[in-house]
Amino acid sequence: MSHIVVLGGGIGGVSCAYELKKTVRKQDRVTLVSNKPFFQFTPSNPWVAVKWRGKDDITIGLAPVLSRHGVGFSAAGAKRVYPLENRVELGDGSFDGVLCLEAAFHFGEKGRRAFLEESWRVLRPGGRLVLVDFAWRDGSPERIEALDRERHVRDTWRFSEFEPLERYRATARALGFREAAFRDWTRPVTDTFQHVATALARAGSVAPLRWLLCQLRPGLGRVRPEEWDFLVELMRAHDRVRRASRYVAFRFEKPA
Repeated sequence: MSHIVVLGGGIGGVSCAYELKKTVRKQDRVTLVSNKPFFQFTPSNPWVAVKWRGKDDITIGLAPVLSRHGVGFSAAGAKRVYPLENRVELGDGSFDGVLCLEAAFHFGEKGRRAFLEESWRVLRPGGRLVLVDFAWRDGSPERIEALDRERHVRDTWRFSEFEPLERYRATARALGFREAAFRDWTRPVTDTFQHVATALARAGSVAPLRWLLCQLRPGLGRVRPEEWDFLVELMRAHDRVRRASRYVAFRFEKPA
């Protein structure tokens, strides 16, 4: 999948975004970045100057119009372009909110700090960062090496270690964030998933119960007995990591 970013929300930029959306593949994304939330028909500017038209007569909000054509939109403006990295740095104080859902544990320790720093930069005063992630219960996330010796959990989910809960808080606080809300969803989410997945794996590793599962879900017949046994081992590794971690949600606010 490709993500094409068009800079500028004038006549040329909007026209380019529409034409690109028509020609790219279905899985490709097109996003237009402008430094204002509206399109202005500049040929009509002289009529505003002589008071024959008002601003509302020659402008239209970009977000709803572009959305109807399947084009993404940001009014953050572009601060800097990094062509060799295929990256655009958006303007400071550009967003009212940032949402990160079960992604930051993939970033690594340095990446998570960089993410928090970037969130602080792009949020407007009064903006909010909602962060839902897995966090380590104590200050020793390296203990995952002993709990996941075969790397079953880390290789399945593609991460190295979880951020310690208190380090998350300390980093956000040092940047200037205020912790406005916190929720621990370990019991209703990860604990429940663990219990259900473990029961399913154990049932599949016993021939009579495996037969019953296959009657209920014929597609499970494609899973070989040795694969069910591995699933039991995988769930044991997940259980060890689960007991040392938490599934949490933060709402951080940037003071106004």
